[in-house]
Amino acid sequence: MRSIITSLTFFSAIILLAQCTNQPTEQAELTESERATYLEQGQQYALQTQSVLGKNLMQAVQTGGTAHALTFCNEQAIPLTDSMSSELGVSLKRVSDQHRNPDNAASEAELAYIQEAKTAIAKGNMPAGDVRLMGEKIVGYYPILTNELCLNCHGDPGTDITTETLQAIKTHYPVDKAIGYRANQLRGIWVVEMSAKDIY
Repeated sequence: MRSIITSLTFFSAIILLAQCTNQPTEQAELTESERATYLEQGQQYALQTQSVLGKNLMQAVQTGGTAHALTFCNEQAIPLTDSMSSELGVSLKRVSDQHRNPDNAASEAELAYIQEAKTAIAKGNMPAGDVRLMGEKIVGYYPILTNELCLNCHGDPGTDITTETLQAIKTHYPVDKAIGYRANQLRGIWVVEMSAKDIY
């Protein structure tokens, strides 16, 4: 009996050792140099895309006013962003904790960064971008702050948003959560996913 117990103990130890040996190795962290490089690179992608969206939005406003611009945003904002993703070879999207389009709702990880950025603003600081290593991707987060132009669609109804524009918002975005902002508040963030294969 003692020999059986000894054998079982021996084999259990071997199995446990094998399981420990087969555990995945700890994922590498970004060096400060890599972090700085990806942070700047991702910001450039976000700024390029923001420039394209802004240019098209201003054209829509000049063509048919703010209500017309809402139609542009509803129909073209995501396709234009996807087009820039293809052109730049990265994944780009805008997300928010108070989204207008449900497709722009922030994930749990994105919400965590949004809260960090809001905390920085509350302390009177400009929120910084951030990059994180996630599997084989580098994910960059970059804040989007409101300006006076944004308030025409995202400010207070009756004060910043006209009745016509408010009706257009309700028509295009029946579950809208993106009004009531003031200037220099965090409207949302750019999320830029870049390949991290070259750092392994």
